[in-house]
Amino acid sequence: GRGQPSTPYGLVPEGAFAIGLQIDRHITRALAVDLMGNILTRAEANLPPDGPLSGVKVILDLVETVRRDLAKRASQSERRLVGLGAAMPGPFGVEGSADDPWMMAAWQTFALLEMLAAGTGLEVGLQNDAAACATAERMVGAAHGLDHAVCLYLGYGIGAGLILGGELYSGANGNAGEIGMALLSPGGRAAPLEHRASLASLYQHLGINPADPDLYSVIDDLAASSDARVSSWIEEAAMDLRWSVHLIETIFDPQTVILCCGAPEALARRLVAAMDPLLPSISNRPDRVIPRFQLGMTDPWAVALGAAAEPISRA
Repeated sequence: GRGQPSTPYGLVPEGAFAIGLQIDRHITRALAVDLMGNILTRAEANLPPDGPLSGVKVILDLVETVRRDLAKRASQSERRLVGLGAAMPGPFGVEGSADDPWMMAAWQTFALLEMLAAGTGLEVGLQNDAAACATAERMVGAAHGLDHAVCLYLGYGIGAGLILGGELYSGANGNAGEIGMALLSPGGRAAPLEHRASLASLYQHLGINPADPDLYSVIDDLAASSDARVSSWIEEAAMDLRWSVHLIETIFDPQTVILCCGAPEALARRLVAAMDPLLPSISNRPDRVIPRFQLGMTDPWAVALGAAAEPISRA
């Protein structure tokens, strides 16, 4: 139209920085991002088996390594570092036995946020790993641009990240989407879902140590070679995960359900292929333009990336 030409505006990537941290049962990952979500540096370390008392030092050292590397790459990073976002498996605030391999009970009762804040001098936020992975999917993955999507996160356990009405929904206690705790039998006699359909259940099925530093490549090789043990696990897990997708669709009516995980892509694709023919037809709408169920990110760094978005959003 008439008048002076418009002046376009854009975000300056160096306008802000944040650190994202993933804490899992055997490994911790940290990365630094700019305002646009570009990963500038990252590092990982194995966590000691004796829990948070020695593990928190490993985490603080890892964060400091990432922070120093970031300062070398961006001179303004310390002044514009808005916080630290942490993500770990839930559920939060639930009593569990220290001997239960499915619960990070010692970490759940540890004063983690206080220790991280004191050790880094940063404002720290915490969310579950499925929610963080859903954030990553919304930033750069299959959920980008969607207002209603559920990310079924397959990790050591299993959870669901809920994007509802354009916002990440975490629930009253940060435990929304803890679908791995759901029992597969109405009578409650069967094992929870994550005991049968999670990476931990796969490791048990294969007799693999989940603390093996080469775990990712081992699973990748077995999945790519059509190992019979992997095939039998996929067949069983697909039945249980089909039930999960059906339940998610019935309750939340999302535009799509996205399977995202820290597992190799070869395994994830085989799992999606096994699940597709089994899905009931409740959501087969004639006007559907987005796949009702699809594969998302299979990047083990996705949780840390989603965690890094939290302090930027909060700031």
